[in-house]
Amino acid sequence: MHMTSSNENWERKDSTESLNNRRVVEAEENETRQSSKSLLGAALLYSGTVIGAGMLALPLETIEAGFAPSVVALIVCWCFTVTSSLLVLEATFTATIAKNSHCVSFLSIASLSLGFIGRILTCGLYMFILWALLVSYIAGGGDILVYTWFSVVHSGPHHWVASLIFMIGFGLVVFLGSKWCDYLNRFLVGAIILSFSILVVCGLPKVHYAYLRHQEWLAIWPGAIAVGIIAFMAQNLVPVLVSYTQDVLLVRKAILFGSILPLVMYIVWEFIVLGIVTFENGTSKSTEFVTKALSTASGFPALVNLVATAFSLFSIASSFLGVSLSNVELYLDFMDALQARGIFTRVLPVWRRTIAVIGSLLAPFLFAIFLQNAFVVAMENSGLLGGLSIYGIIPAIVVLIQRVHKHYPPMPGRLSGGIVSLSLFLFFCVTMILLQLAKILNLNN
Repeated sequence: MHMTSSNENWERKDSTESLNNRRVVEAEENETRQSSKSLLGAALLYSGTVIGAGMLALPLETIEAGFAPSVVALIVCWCFTVTSSLLVLEATFTATIAKNSHCVSFLSIASLSLGFIGRILTCGLYMFILWALLVSYIAGGGDILVYTWFSVVHSGPHHWVASLIFMIGFGLVVFLGSKWCDYLNRFLVGAIILSFSILVVCGLPKVHYAYLRHQEWLAIWPGAIAVGIIAFMAQNLVPVLVSYTQDVLLVRKAILFGSILPLVMYIVWEFIVLGIVTFENGTSKSTEFVTKALSTASGFPALVNLVATAFSLFSIASSFLGVSLSNVELYLDFMDALQARGIFTRVLPVWRRTIAVIGSLLAPFLFAIFLQNAFVVAMENSGLLGGLSIYGIIPAIVVLIQRVHKHYPPMPGRLSGGIVSLSLFLFFCVTMILLQLAKILNLNN
């Protein structure tokens, strides 16, 4: 009787241990699945921010160089983007430790090492770039909605009404937070890939391989590389991804994986368009010229125009989500700084986010309606300079100072190479800025 009771106890103990082991395994499997979902979402948010409607006209900015030099230029720009994103990630990691919060932006990054003046200049430049991008997205989204509406019912709303509909529709998702933006962005990126694939299928049979043999290697410097650096910009999203995932190693993987998709799409698109359009001086550098050439060559003009319009809308919407989240994060970071000084301490989180979203989108909407051309011209002349400064020089200097002073623990998986790699990266950024300034001065003379 005693032996039977003892055996039953052992059996119950084994059963309990087995159940606990299964629970541990299930918990680990759920954690792994959740991590993979977070990685996918973070990578697609990064990809969606990079891929813009301007990709359709990208080959015309590099057609003078030819296919092979353009591919090399794109790879160089991809390396710059990954490197600068990892530096922004390291600076963000240090800022989260210094602030003891995952809600950080370039305001927190600049506050680490650049002093009051550096903080003001950084935030001003950063906000200008984000606003200029949002102006172009809101105006572009309004243009597409007006065009689509008119195509269906042969009449359409005023441009400002369409722009307002675009801003409010996607702005509500931004208000709901990164998680909802992640879900919507997965659909948008899927639609981008599908529409892009249709354009590739339409154009691939019409590629003339003789056109792809044209090479002018000197033409990639600085023109093609300058355009490529702007085309890959998504470094502003890195602090948002850190706040969303709270895992720098996961964000590091998201940067690497998320940047590969745009690189592949850019190279394939270069192959298609440069294999159809021949280089001629005075070629119109517009999306309409590219889609017209592709639709004429493919023999399916209605399909190409429809898919190109869909691609443009999905691309603008996806980029709008990423840039809006970055702008909201900047406003929230600024309100944290005010609350640390006893200002707005009783504001509830929901009202903080409401103020941040309205502040992030209202001014760009007004500029898109009244001063769109002024912002577009400013962005064209200073986009590269601002991007190299805010996403290249500033995080590199912050990381360099922090590595030398060692006030905070090092980030796991940080960029290797030490001071030498940082110095080379800074040299590249400064060289590109000087070349662009020389180009602007020559054009003005």
